Amino acid sequence: MAELVGAFRAGDLLQVNAWATPAALLVDDIQDGMTTLAKLTKQLDEEWEAEAKLIGEISDAFDLVDILLAAQARAKKG
Repeated sequence: MAELVGAFRAGDLLQVNAWATPAALLVDDIQDGMTTLAKLTKQLDEEWEAEAKLIGEISDAFDLVDILLAAQARAKKG
């Protein structure tokens, strides 16, 4: 992800291609920026999905601990 973020350095936006018009440069910059944002968004979505899955698994583990503790307490009461 760092390489994608690095693509947004201020100096990159100041480079001028002698063969392109300023409007074309702006459109290219916008297209490149949107592509970069789309990639970052996809990576964040994948990370959040993995974190949500992990949180669900941790929640399930705590539920199991609660069940085991309740069963242990019932066994002690006889």
